[in-house]
Amino acid sequence: MHHVAYSTGVGKSHLYAVDAKTHTPTALFPADGVREQQDKKTYGPCPGPLPKNSFGSHGIDLRTTGRGKGTIFAVNHGGRESIEVFELDATGKTPSVTWVGCVVYPEHASGNDVVGLADGGFITTNFRDPKDADAFKKMGAMQITGNVLEWHPSSGWTPLPDSAASGPNGIALSSDGKWLYVAIWPAQQVIRYERTGQTWTRRETIATDILTDNLGWMNDGSLLAAGQASKMPDVFECRPPACHVGSAGVKIDPKTLKATRILTYAGNDSFEGGTTVLEVGNEYWIGSYKGDRIARLSIR
Repeated sequence: MHHVAYSTGVGKSHLYAVDAKTHTPTALFPADGVREQQDKKTYGPCPGPLPKNSFGSHGIDLRTTGRGKGTIFAVNHGGRESIEVFELDATGKTPSVTWVGCVVYPEHASGNDVVGLADGGFITTNFRDPKDADAFKKMGAMQITGNVLEWHPSSGWTPLPDSAASGPNGIALSSDGKWLYVAIWPAQQVIRYERTGQTWTRRETIATDILTDNLGWMNDGSLLAAGQASKMPDVFECRPPACHVGSAGVKIDPKTLKATRILTYAGNDSFEGGTTVLEVGNEYWIGSYKGDRIARLSIR
């Protein structure tokens, strides 16, 4: 695929495909003509499509299912706390999606990121209780606010053992399904879990020295952790124009677990508060929770 799937965040409420060559964005959802065809076998309990203009996107995952085809799992906060699922077709000139279902989060759970599984299920981070007004204050004190949840069509929701944490954020799964990585935002860490039988066992903790937000894979197989070059609660106290929240990327070797800072980008009036870093050609693309654009930096 020559397009990069991108979520604009809760405020803008769109999924976009961005042409990696021309940098032209295309709105995938909501968009005119988007088909809605619920997969009731996999997502039977879903109450139906979202009401118009209620999509509140957050973390996303694209699971490739064939050449130019894939499934997008999107954390949603608009209208309901849910994972919304779309089938992507990028075989034509313009990519398009079909909404195929949803899974509503358990009570007191609010998602942050998600990674899709082969059976239509997924693993997602429960960042905080959406009804807890003190959640971010608790994160500043490193108190537990959430955990990691796994969902399958056949068995429903299951919490991962030993996954309770303060602000669990980004999530990534190795291609063989053996290793799961979870970003612990306020603690500046990534925690690794190993698949053991039908469950997961917590293994290593990796220090990143950044507010670890989202996780992704690099072309060489390394894990790329992105986040803010800041500390809690500084990220909330930083106010433009006197202060801007910087962005950072950390490369983690999955064999040695060595973490190396490969990217630091000081915040400015145009862009700050990076949450995601993608390796696109000879550039790093940085997404943010504080703006309406993507920053592009040359890889040197």
